[in-house]
This record gives sequence, C-alpha cells and structure tokens, in this order.
Amino acid sequence: MNTLFPRSSTWIPTLCAGLMLIQTATSFAGENQESGIQPSSGQTKDASNSSEEISAKWEVVSECLVAGDRDCVLGHLDQIIKENPESWEAYALRARIREETGDLAGAEHDRRTVENVGGTYTAIENRLSQAIDAHPDNPELVWQRAVHRWAAGNDVEGALSDLDRVVEISGGTASQQVHMMRAKLREVRGDIDGAILDYSEVIEMESGSKTTALTERARLFGVVGREDDAKLDYEILAEIHQAERDDLVKTTSERIEAHPEDIMSLYLRGMELADRDDLGGALRDAEMIMRIAPDSWMGYSLRSKVRRKSGDISGYREDRAMVKKLSQEEK
Repeated sequence: MNTLFPRSSTWIPTLCAGLMLIQTATSFAGENQESGIQPSSGQTKDASNSSEEISAKWEVVSECLVAGDRDCVLGHLDQIIKENPESWEAYALRARIREETGDLAGAEHDRRTVENVGGTYTAIENRLSQAIDAHPDNPELVWQRAVHRWAAGNDVEGALSDLDRVVEISGGTASQQVHMMRAKLREVRGDIDGAILDYSEVIEMESGSKTTALTERARLFGVVGREDDAKLDYEILAEIHQAERDDLVKTTSERIEAHPEDIMSLYLRGMELADRDDLGGALRDAEMIMRIAPDSWMGYSLRSKVRRKSGDISGYREDRAMVKKLSQEEK
C-alpha cells in the first residue's frame, strides 16, 4: 500500500472538500442548470449511473482518502473514469492528486481532459462558492476555494481573502499549511511584515516541521534589514541541522549493530563522518563495504571522498573510475 503522510499534507483537506461537493452534486442539479453549470452528461445518460450509485462510488474514494491511501484513491478514480469517461469531476480531482504527488504530466493530461469533456475550473469555483454559502463556517470548504483560486486562477486577492476567513473561523487553530500559504501570498502582494507574522505562527506551533518557516522568515528578515533577527533564525536552523546529523549517525550505527552487512547504513554513516572530517571512521566504513560487497560502487564512492579530503588526488581519481565502471555494470 502506498500511503500518504498525515492529514496535514496540503492536498488532504483540499480533496476532502472537493469530494463532499462532488458527492452532493445531484442536490445542486436544478440550481446548477439555472446558473449554467451542468453536471457531467455521463451522469444522466445511463440509468445504471444513478445518483445513489455515484454517491456510493465517491464514498469509497473518500474513505480511501481519509485513510491516506494514495493507491486506493487513484485506483477508484481510475475505475470511475473507466465507467464514466465524461466525469470531469473525477479528472479534476485526479489532476490535483497527481500534481501534489509529482506526476505533472498526468496532471496536465487530466486538466486538458476536464476542458474536453465540458468541465471548467470556473464551474468548480462556482460549486465551491455555493457550498460555502450553504456552510459559511466550514473552514475546509473555504481552504479548498483558496487553494483553487491561487492554483487555478492566480487570484491572489481572492485566495488571501479566503485564507483570512479560514484563520478567523478556525479560532486560532488554523493549520501550518494555511499560514504557510498565506505567508507566501502576502509576500507576493508585498506585505513582508504580514508574511513574517505567518511564518512566526508556524514556528510557534508545538508540532510539525519548522525548518521551512525558519528559513523563509530569516530570508525576509534580511529583506527588511532586520539582520540580527535573521542571524538568530540561521543559528536556530544550524542547531536543527546539527541535531538531524547527530541523529543520522546514531540511527545508522544502531542499524549496523543490528545488521552488520547493511551497506547502505555503512555508506550513509561514512559520508556523514567524512563531512565531519572523521576520515579514519569514514575509511573504516568504506573498507567494510568493500569486504561485504566488493562489486558495489558505494565503497569506492565513500573512499574517494576520504582520499579527496586527505589530498590523495591520484587515489581519488582511481576510486572515481571504479565508481563509474561499477555503476555502468549495475545498469
């Protein structure tokens, strides 16, 4: 099962809101027809695609989404599209997932298909607005429209207005993603002080990673001439990175103790030791890899780093030649 990271992942609330709207599409049918927003023609052509059956299929997608199972979500969307090729809602939703998971070509294909089968992002925004009118205090819906306005329409002001509303109705509990997005859009608009405030909100939160927010806030401190504040943030970042590096050595050492022939852990620990100028420790890890897996490029790669840092240029070149040779043989 290919699982996604927690519901804090940016696309989770976005898609949850989108699913709720799609599942309730038939309830908007009369209003949509009056406003020029038509449901997919595939939803009315075949009697087997009744509103109950469509809702049931989307309910399965929703359950997979809540479970964080990307393969399950995409698999059922593929099934819906196969059974109903004119369901532009499914294509639009799949485009969002594909984009957030790195499949940019697939996302672009789905967006083109949305247009070809008669769905438009204007229609999606209209549906979102209808749902928000019915449920004005639902932060998930307002967040969905903010993401949509920025990603699909480059509507900075509209997206910011929605994000302000999300923060307001969340009562001080808006997610990191809300503040990170608002910070970025505030910067786009030129509101550097506002962006700094949002990054500060993220940094003050008890959970979640603060590295990106600290990096961005330090950069903006530099932009507005607050050099001392920027320096402090960079010092905090250095402490975080050092802690992460210490944890890497600790974790890989524990793995090696449990599995002495784990060459990947030996390689990772050795590279970190070399970065710390512990060349003796790094060389021991390199030689251990060569004994365990003499045909692996990893041992030679690690030793080449040790030789380069110790000034043995001839040995470095020999090892790099072996890395190239063994890498080609692996292919």
